[in-house]
Order: sequence, then structure tokens, then C-alpha cells
Amino acid sequence: MPSRRKILALLVTGSVIIATTLVTISILNEDNEPISIIGNETWLEDFQAFYDLIEGNYPYLWVKNRTHGYNWLDLKEGYENRISEAVNDSEALDVFLDAIRALQNRHTYLVSPYYYDWFRSDLENMPSPIGDVFSEEVMAASENWDSIYDESVARRYDCKYDALIVYEKGVYVIANSGAWEDQHGEELTIIAVNGEPIDNAVKDCFESDYIDWDYHRNKPYLWRISPRNFGANAVFTIRNSTGHEADMTFETSSEYSGVPYSYPTNIYQTQVWEEESTAYLYMSTFLWSTIESHRSSIVSFLQQIEDYDHLIIDIRGNLGGNYASWIHPIVRPLIKDTSVFQTYLAYRTDEYSDAYRTAVSITDLVPKSQFSYLPPEVDRDDFQVYNYRYTLTPTEEVDFDGGIILLTDHVLYSASEGFTRFCKQTGFATIYGTASGGDGIMEFPTFFCLPNSKIVITLTSALGLDETGHSSEEFRTQPDAFYESSFGDHSELIDYVRSQLA
Repeated sequence: MPSRRKILALLVTGSVIIATTLVTISILNEDNEPISIIGNETWLEDFQAFYDLIEGNYPYLWVKNRTHGYNWLDLKEGYENRISEAVNDSEALDVFLDAIRALQNRHTYLVSPYYYDWFRSDLENMPSPIGDVFSEEVMAASENWDSIYDESVARRYDCKYDALIVYEKGVYVIANSGAWEDQHGEELTIIAVNGEPIDNAVKDCFESDYIDWDYHRNKPYLWRISPRNFGANAVFTIRNSTGHEADMTFETSSEYSGVPYSYPTNIYQTQVWEEESTAYLYMSTFLWSTIESHRSSIVSFLQQIEDYDHLIIDIRGNLGGNYASWIHPIVRPLIKDTSVFQTYLAYRTDEYSDAYRTAVSITDLVPKSQFSYLPPEVDRDDFQVYNYRYTLTPTEEVDFDGGIILLTDHVLYSASEGFTRFCKQTGFATIYGTASGGDGIMEFPTFFCLPNSKIVITLTSALGLDETGHSSEEFRTQPDAFYESSFGDHSELIDYVRSQLA
């Protein structure tokens, strides 16, 4: 069995990672533009293979139908038409990018040609079908697609408005509004785009961005608005604090438009307020390859604050990594008794999914009758539920009897969601903040190589269920104490919690 630390490391970045894998030849049409190398019909064959993979194996088709309001399978004809009309490989690749983004899962993406060899070094000796995806043939093809990959990614992400438009407490605010306040007033918000109310308009951005869900207000939203959502010439209706409205467009620049939030950059960060008997530990990542060498120093800090009344653990912005990174440096040193993290994995019964599940030794079948609730699709024949249980024993390194508080937000994901769920389930910590980011219960991703282009796709392998039978991707982990911080104010929630502990 290869190291899962390495495999899961790239699954938590939340960014689109693409592998385009075919020998590239420079072929130009009469307008000196590149034309398709493998041909539209061949691309269509690949898309059919991709579609069949998703239809038979993707666990979240029904979850996303409920949360996003569309059936991904119904989009097939539109994608096929676009592939038929593509004039080169980059345009064809764009269709696959859109189709994969429309699946709306941060663990599901195309494997970048830059990282294919990284995956391959860990997986090439795995049994079929895993090892088949990481063959010499696919490796040779992947080395020739960098330029087309770069072209598609640049077209998609290297463009942003000079206005930083972010979602804050239910509305879209211009976070850097200083340049426009003299003309339009203070506290500028976006209320419409191209004449459509903004809350409705963002629902159609499922091919360009991840659409999150505001559990507090029961509506979908985008973390930020960028040109990839509505175009460089989109007309935004803005409103100021007095209610005055105006239409305007924003300048664009060729810069990367990514996650708008900033967090402490240290791997971990500590602080104490001795007079308050409160300690603070910030964890920026749960990548075990990063955290492993810091375990002893983290435990040493916990030993130093044994006599404190409160420990605040902050994982906001932590995109995940591996369960080991919160089990070994944090949980096992702090717990007094053996603790069980009980979760379940619902796998599709397609032959491909079944082969992956068997290869990673998920075999403990659980009767569905034991659950009082299951997602409706899981209760049908094309899903089986398996036990996924962690037993955590104390290391007895730290004698801390105080209360533990966990700070969360919507950005944390994957293994960070798993830690949040563990805290909620076991009572290890009281959770302050907002709902977590999801998909924190998963053992091993699915990899698939398209037959002609050799594009490699990875997707979440199972529908992770908590002990109540609810999906962590759909329902997330809700805080015990809801609190929304203002955009860009990392200390606000910390200060609020400290005030509650005083």
C-alpha cells in the first residue's frame, strides 16, 4: 500500500489541477491558429468515457442536484456541442474544465501535468485499475501538454477586476472600495449584474467557480466575484450606505484571481494570554509531510499550557491534508481516554468504484437498516455503506484539563473538516465560527485516464457519512456558537471568544 499522506496532499488545495496528456505537435490553420491534434470525434469519445465514469461512479450527483439545483447528467448535450465546435485542443480542454467544475467538488479535478509524476511515483505499483492510470505510456504523453495546460489555466484564472468583490455576511461588498467612495459613497455593495439580482446570477456560475452555501441564510454564494464569472465587461449595479444606486463596470488586469482571504502564513502559530489563562494554537495546514517534523514542538507547547483554563485551536483557512496531522500532535496528547471517531463511506457499486474500494481495503460492510437517516440515493441498490472508524488512544504526554475551543470557517476542507466533525461528535472541543467546508470523510481518491487524450481525472471516491448518516459534503459541520467575522479581520473571532471566556 502506498503512502496516503502523499496522495491526499494535493487533494486539499481547492485549486483546479489539470493534466493534459498527449504528444503535442504544432499544427496551424490558414489563420495561423492551432488546430486540434486528435480531432473532435476523438475528443467526443473521451467525453463519453468521462461521462460514463461520472454517471456510474461519482457519489455526489444527487447531493449537488439538491444543493445547486441542476442535474449534471443533463448538461451532456451542451458539452458535446462545444467539443464538436472546438477549433483546437485548448478549446476542447476548456470544455472538460467546465464540466469538471460543474461537479462542484474541491476533491474533483484534472491532474496537472506538473504533478502527474508526483502521483505516479506513489501509485504506479498499485493493482489495477489504479496502476493502469500511472503507466509509462501515460507518463510519456503527459510530458508534452504543459503549454496547452498553461493556456487554458491562464485564460480561466489570470484575470481579475480592480474591485475586490467578496461575500460578507449575506451581501457582496467591494472590499477595496476606497477608489470609488468619492464618486459613489461609502459601504458599496453589489446588488445586480447585467440587470439580474446578484443572488440569482451567481447560481449560473457553476462552470466557472465553486458555489458555496450560506447555511445561516439558506442561499448559494461565491466567495468572490471575478471576470471568469460574468466577463470582463459585466455591468454591476452598486448601492451605497444611503441607498443610492449606480451602474458601473470595472477595469480588469492579467493577474491571478484566487481565494480572496488571507491567513497567518506560519505552519503553526502559538500565543498565550497568561492573565486570562488562555492559550492559542493556529494550524495553517494538516499536510503530514509538513506537520510531522513539528509534532514535538506542538506537543511541547501543549505541555507548557497544561495549567491553563482554555485552549483555542484555530483552523480557519486550513485546506486539509491528513488525519494524522490532527490526531498525533493534538488529539492523542490531549485526550485522557480512548476516543472513537465513527464515520462511514457510501460507495457506488459500479465495477470501477468497487475495484478502487477493494484495492484500499475498505471491506467492512454495514447494513443500511442501522441508520435512522441516509441520503435517499444511498438507500438504493447502487450504493453500499462501509465502516470507516478511527480509534484514538491517549499518549499521556499532556495533562490538560481545561476547555478546548475550535475556530472554523467555510474555507477549511477535507482533513480539516474531518477534525471539525471529530470535535463535534466526541465533544473534544466547542466549535465557534461558521459552517465548515465539507468532504472531510474520504479514504482514497479515484483516478481515471481517458482513453484517447490520456487526460487523468481524480474525483472523490465515496460519499462520506457521519455517525448520524448525514453527508459531510452536503451538511458540513455546524458550529456550536455561530459567529461571522468581517472580511479580512482574522482577530475578530479570537477576540470574541476571549470575551466569552472572561
